[in-house]
Amino acid sequence: MPVVRLGNTGAVHGPHDEEVGRPTIELPGNRITTAAIPDSYTRQEAIRTIWHPDGLWQQHSTAAAPDWVECDDDPELATALGIIYGCPVGRPEDWETAE
Repeated sequence: MPVVRLGNTGAVHGPHDEEVGRPTIELPGNRITTAAIPDSYTRQEAIRTIWHPDGLWQQHSTAAAPDWVECDDDPELATALGIIYGCPVGRPEDWETAE
């Protein structure tokens, strides 16, 4: 099962705001948003799960794009997401996360 990790500087967490339909509690600092993609998904389905306007990224971040992306079992998925978001593939060594 591919696990996608996204560097998130605008992380948010529920509850959902009924009016705008997205989480409203902002989480401070750098966070890593993680998606476990089922093996049965095609690459297109995996990308949609993360990138689509109702997808994982939109539900968990106020940032337009992740700072970076990585995927442990599918480097082509990481490359595709990097191209879509215009961000680097691979976690920078100096990227620290909030506790």
